[in-house]
Amino acid sequence: IIREFLNKRFSHDFSSITTGRFYTVFTDLCGGELGEHQAQTIENLISIFSRLDYIRFSENAAFLSESENGGTKERYSIIIDSVHLIEDFDNDEE
Repeated sequence: IIREFLNKRFSHDFSSITTGRFYTVFTDLCGGELGEHQAQTIENLISIFSRLDYIRFSENAAFLSESENGGTKERYSIIIDSVHLIEDFDNDEE
């Protein structure tokens, strides 16, 4: 969902970009420089994607939880962080 948002928002194909290349791609899209808020937003994106990559590709990884709810707490936290991330991208343009 986030990649689809980025594709439409920036008119650039993010579907095959690895998490480690996001910073470089955004720097290029912004003409070689990122503002402080833009850099923080990209770092938040990388943080979310890094955690999701780990959960997706690690053999024994799962969402963290403080109880036996199957990782619902971390999953919810990532969703909220993602919504804030999308809002941050909109604020960057203003």
